[in-house]
Amino acid sequence: MTQVGIGDFDAFFREAHNCDPYPWQRRLAAAAVAGDWPPVLDLPTGSGKTAVIDIAVFALACQAALEPPARTAARRVFFCVNRRVIVDAAYERALRLAGRLLEAEASPTRWPTLHKVAAALRQLSTLRPESAPPLDVQELRGGLYRDNRWARSVTQPMVVCTTIDQFGSRLLFRGYGVSAHAAPIHASLAAYDSLVFLDEAHISEPFRQTLCAVRDYLDPQRWAEEAIGVSPFRLVAMTATPPKAAGQAAFRLDHTDRRTPRLAAVLGADKLVQLRVVSDLPKDLVFEAEAMAEAGQLGKAAVGIIVNRVATARAVHRLLCEAFPDAPVELVIGPMRPVDRDAQQRRLMPLIGPDRPDRSAQLSFVVATQCLEVGADYDFDVLLTECASLDALRQRFGRLNRRGRPIAALAVVFIEVKALNPKKPDPVYGDALPKTWEWLTKWGQSKNVNFGIDAFDAYLNGQGLPVECLAPAARREPAVLLPAHLDLLC
Repeated sequence: MTQVGIGDFDAFFREAHNCDPYPWQRRLAAAAVAGDWPPVLDLPTGSGKTAVIDIAVFALACQAALEPPARTAARRVFFCVNRRVIVDAAYERALRLAGRLLEAEASPTRWPTLHKVAAALRQLSTLRPESAPPLDVQELRGGLYRDNRWARSVTQPMVVCTTIDQFGSRLLFRGYGVSAHAAPIHASLAAYDSLVFLDEAHISEPFRQTLCAVRDYLDPQRWAEEAIGVSPFRLVAMTATPPKAAGQAAFRLDHTDRRTPRLAAVLGADKLVQLRVVSDLPKDLVFEAEAMAEAGQLGKAAVGIIVNRVATARAVHRLLCEAFPDAPVELVIGPMRPVDRDAQQRRLMPLIGPDRPDRSAQLSFVVATQCLEVGADYDFDVLLTECASLDALRQRFGRLNRRGRPIAALAVVFIEVKALNPKKPDPVYGDALPKTWEWLTKWGQSKNVNFGIDAFDAYLNGQGLPVECLAPAARREPAVLLPAHLDLLC
């Protein structure tokens, strides 16, 4: 068998996804094959960062012929994030890659590079070909049937897309639905010969710190009598709002990426924002939508409305249905049955999905809570949002003109008068809410605030988001994890 090398990456990517990789994906693939995964990936929304799954699988194929002690690529890839909608999207991508690799096994002339990658992955597994594909894929999250087949083999190449509680509980010997006898197996497979991508790490800072602590305690030179000959897991945090401490260690886009037309459009798209102080958020928000429609600003637009409470979302949804009886109005909230969520996703795809047309064919509304705030591959023409912490707002604006389409994206940020009272901190965002509003009004005194990626970075001037404007979850420290705690869990 011809060995897979870094020179095959472009062909691998084209055969898997029918498009060329971005320059940053090529650079990251070269680093991964060399065993040099960066600790932080600072990649903006819409830059294709879910491709890290493909890169990790490709790196494993490149190192398949190496002896285990010399191999730095992991057999098990965990894509971990605190949002079910992102877990679902990552799972679908990984599933497509696995399916294409399985097809390529029987079609070496049609997909020659994928055929080589599949053969390399087969080298690593001790399972019979009829019992497992070259690459296995599994999804772990709430609301799904518990399937523990990912833990049936220590050698099978695997991608697991999971929420942080599902992965974290297994790593700490407390897996959901896992027996006491099986818990050590799950913990060891999570902790060794694995690569953990923590997506949207800024919303899971305590979990990131816990992973770092566990990783430190897996150092055999400090905490074991002898090494077991298998590398502990490697953590790669991914976020568009990395901590200042990431510094030069973070992997970022460079000038070659900015010369790529697709990425240049995403980075340079303007997202001008008006600010509104209101007394009754649901009514005033719908009134604003009606006013924009009467002024001809909406036309045939996909309008996203993101608020901070389920009750507010329900109220806005009811009022919008009354105000726009002929337009589709969808309510996207956490408390939904999986079957209803799947049916809704099928309705949303042609309106705001990744393959939506540049110009919307009809006026539509999607009312949502924070469940659409991060990572969801949806693309609105207009965004009306309740004020949140600054990091949360920036993520929400990643859903507005996500592809950098040639449109004039419109946006309004609302805040209720009562939320500006510093003596009554917001239950979700605490004192970050009024401080974020103060920050916004400072930049919006003379003109509209611009949440476009490049334009917003200019406000920050390389200093990162102001700490006082971050959500409490981004500032919170986890409980201290000591070696004795791990011994007790084991």
